[in-house]
Amino acid sequence: MFAETWIVVPNHSAKQWLQKSLARDLGVCAQIRFIMPLSFNWEIIKNVASQEHSINIFSKDVLRWQIYQFLINDSKYKFLKQNSEIKNFNLAEKIASTLLQYNEEHPDIIAKWDKDIYEVSEQYQWQVEMWLQLQENLPTKSPVELLELFNPLTDFKQQPANIVMFATEQLSTLQKATLFKLSQKQEIQFFITNPCPDEYWFDIKPESSIARSKLFETDVEDIIEVGNPLLASLGYSKMALFDAFLQDDINLMDRTNQYVGNSLYQSVKQDIYSLQLPSHCKTDNSIKIHSCHNRKRELEVIKDDILRNLDTKKDLNPEDII
Repeated sequence: MFAETWIVVPNHSAKQWLQKSLARDLGVCAQIRFIMPLSFNWEIIKNVASQEHSINIFSKDVLRWQIYQFLINDSKYKFLKQNSEIKNFNLAEKIASTLLQYNEEHPDIIAKWDKDIYEVSEQYQWQVEMWLQLQENLPTKSPVELLELFNPLTDFKQQPANIVMFATEQLSTLQKATLFKLSQKQEIQFFITNPCPDEYWFDIKPESSIARSKLFETDVEDIIEVGNPLLASLGYSKMALFDAFLQDDINLMDRTNQYVGNSLYQSVKQDIYSLQLPSHCKTDNSIKIHSCHNRKRELEVIKDDILRNLDTKKDLNPEDII
């Protein structure tokens, strides 16, 4: 009765929006723990670690300092050393991100490194050495090793009432493996949007891909050229997410929501929903494209547009802006 519900959200903006929405609809938002995806992975496998850790050891915030010390003090990495402390720190942060990306997207490579199997060229040998050195300095095994040791029936001791993945846009290889293993004990619910639920759209290709295939392949019969070009170009990450579920025994339930409205924005959504080419374009301000010369200018344009909308649309609230 008093167990928490875990909701995994993609970012802090989604957390704030969902928190306020639940409080508005239910009257109160309590017994709910919001977790970021990487923290969720550590929350699952940390019980297998040699000791309890309140923070995720395998995070960029922790590893960058370890790597920074290597760059400064270890002579075998002198070819990487920069001429200023801030440059060394920035490089350490990038190296930490790269090594963590290997863990997330290529756990098979990390598993081989942990077993002293190296299949890298000489110019990247330093990455293997740095990873193994990190392993020696840290008090627990890598996330890949911990997941191999993880037994959901005995090691998952937190026992939340529900686990909900909200607005998930992509899953790394390690995250998928963690979720599938955890699902042996705990039901996990996904709330994800399908831009075209009534049609099979997972094999449509963008025009650039079709053109490239026609140049280098004689048989392109399998490529579906019919569909919405915007979905074909921008829907790759969503396509990969659904593909991960369709390959396994996952129970998918659809709740369709037809788009109504006459604005340009609503017309674009309806065209994607129906998997059809745009039939007409209405000129209005529901979609705006700004060409900015740098990121500072992008922020200035967004800020001005938000303030203008808050002044002109009295029913618009800050929590409606994501």
